[in-house]
Amino acid sequence: MAKEGNSLSWFDDFKRAYADGLAMSGEDRRELLTALREMEGRAEAPRAVYTLFQNPLLDVVRQHNTFNNSNVLGLPQMTDDALVLRGNSGMLAGVKPEEIITDKSQWFEGQALPPDPVPRKSEDPKAFEIRTRDARLVRERNLETYKKALAKLPVSTKAGQALGNLTSDFVQNNSRNLWWLVNASQAVADLASEGAASLTSPDLFSGKRLNDLDRAVQEGDLRYVDRPLSQEEKQLDDFAQIDIESARRKDPGNYVQASPGVYRARGHWKKRMFNPNLVNAAVMLPAAAAINSGVGLMGGTDAGIPIPGLGRREGYAAAVPSEDDARKTENALAEVATRYILSREGKLLPWSEFAKERVDVSKQQYNDYISYERDRDLDLNPFDDGKFNVAGGVLKGTSDGIHGAELQFLGKNIPVNEALLPTAGAIGATVLAGLLPNARRLRKRKNNPSLSKFFPKDAYDKSGEVKFGAEKVNKYQDKNASPLTKFFGEIPEVMPRDVDGNIQRNPNIKNPALESLENFFTKSQRDENGKLKRDEAGKVLKVADTPDKGRVLGSLFGAGTAGFIGAGMLGSNIEDERRRRNFEENRPGLDYDLFKQNAAELAERKVAMVKANPNRKEERADSKVGFNARAYQSSLMDSALEQQVLVDQIVNEDKQIRAQSALNESQKTINKAQSIEEEIRRRREGIKDTDDQANGTIGF
Repeated sequence: MAKEGNSLSWFDDFKRAYADGLAMSGEDRRELLTALREMEGRAEAPRAVYTLFQNPLLDVVRQHNTFNNSNVLGLPQMTDDALVLRGNSGMLAGVKPEEIITDKSQWFEGQALPPDPVPRKSEDPKAFEIRTRDARLVRERNLETYKKALAKLPVSTKAGQALGNLTSDFVQNNSRNLWWLVNASQAVADLASEGAASLTSPDLFSGKRLNDLDRAVQEGDLRYVDRPLSQEEKQLDDFAQIDIESARRKDPGNYVQASPGVYRARGHWKKRMFNPNLVNAAVMLPAAAAINSGVGLMGGTDAGIPIPGLGRREGYAAAVPSEDDARKTENALAEVATRYILSREGKLLPWSEFAKERVDVSKQQYNDYISYERDRDLDLNPFDDGKFNVAGGVLKGTSDGIHGAELQFLGKNIPVNEALLPTAGAIGATVLAGLLPNARRLRKRKNNPSLSKFFPKDAYDKSGEVKFGAEKVNKYQDKNASPLTKFFGEIPEVMPRDVDGNIQRNPNIKNPALESLENFFTKSQRDENGKLKRDEAGKVLKVADTPDKGRVLGSLFGAGTAGFIGAGMLGSNIEDERRRRNFEENRPGLDYDLFKQNAAELAERKVAMVKANPNRKEERADSKVGFNARAYQSSLMDSALEQQVLVDQIVNEDKQIRAQSALNESQKTINKAQSIEEEIRRRREGIKDTDDQANGTIGF
């Protein structure tokens, strides 16, 4: 019976933990992260952080690291603040603190891990200070007990929790959502832009608390929801009813959202300081344009689209190519849709056509690049041949492709010179622009007083008890932290606003120029007619700690665009020099610009020749299975190209005339052969027409 009871208890623990893991949704984790960041005095997290935080599998690993003091996958352990929030919400294996610390005399106001209390109505400040101190003492003492109990949870509970989260991940597609978030180079650029901007411009992603609820109603942000008095309230006298109405209007729960950008956070109403759509446009568009241009979706070579900036890259076909000229499209609408919606560019042109646009590339280099693109074999050593390849070709790179050094992600090549450099320039300039109005708010990350603190490993004795006199530190101040963590602790960060929306400034940063910059990006006061208000000295009056949204967003967009253009020009110049060196190695003695010009003219002549050929459809079919005369003529024209460039480079005028005359004779021979072939074809068709007419089949 005992064994049977133990078996039942094991199964009950497993079932309960499984149900708890399955019940937690992404929304639960999102609200938890929002509350945690607000508790630590930080702005709202960017999308990448929210997506990672909502992933059940990563959540299980973090819980494991926390309970077992480990570092699986390099994921950080949960902070003490996170443990308190999760524990009180029943989001730690379903085990609440009150189930571990059962002695109610060790609780504070009904909780084993009490959060900081909220001031009571008409409470004396000194009394509130004492309550806050008592709550923190109880929380700190009980938290250590709670953490030890979580570490000693039975295997059945941990297994149930892990399996429940695994099921939740499968049902909600959380891990696939993580992959979908980064499954294109453009998406990665967007996330990088947003993440970088959130570090230097936290106001972009922050909301200001609406403390004055009556004013929020007057300004149209909130709507007060009146409800009938209860039976008990009706029995109160008139004076009491006034008190009840006043209390109701002070309760945020009696209000609803009345305008966009207003939301609830930890029981309070807040309003976003900036429109998220405008923030995305200002922060992400420059980097998006840079990456799209670099990967071929917004190339500079004509693709048959009558819209500037929507061309293709040299050496690539149109995304929806025409039959007669693969470089251009006959359906501009389908071409734009394919590039913008499907993010697809055209394929590499066949060598004979590719060589006329990318004259710097040899046929061997072209073939090597084709092999590189098709390669799926694992290669983790880029130092032997300049290439690497992981995950079956999902991510790979080469130091010497047809675009120079490049990465390739999901089959889309991302050249360093033409894509990564302009994108980095756009993001870097956006970051610097974000610092302009916030320079006086900088501090080292390790000096953030709101960061959750914990006892380091050397604070515990052999029995696992905290040593007397040990002090808590944050993760950056821990002596046992990794060098990388310590490095991140030295990186400056912008201090967020306080809970009331007031700017916190570093008292050690005093610079008139920085003060002037901050003042420039602060909203100006205006009268009823919209005119600027000024003091007696004529200085424009400002609205304290209120950003000028137009100037802030305009500077971000302008700087990002300038960074994209400047870094793009630098990358283009570097790439042009690389191509010229490569051309000189492959075709010594020839002029790059002249050769390129003649190659472009030859390409147009070949297209014109194809379009003038009435049998081009039949010849296209023949070319798929073997030799055809048109292809042979094209090869003769290709070989004539180098001869033409050599002639153009002859300095002596008499020699150049004689050489040009000889080359013209060769061209006449090619043209004569073409004319003879055309005459033969015409006569054959004429004989066929006569036979058809004799048989009476014309017109049927």
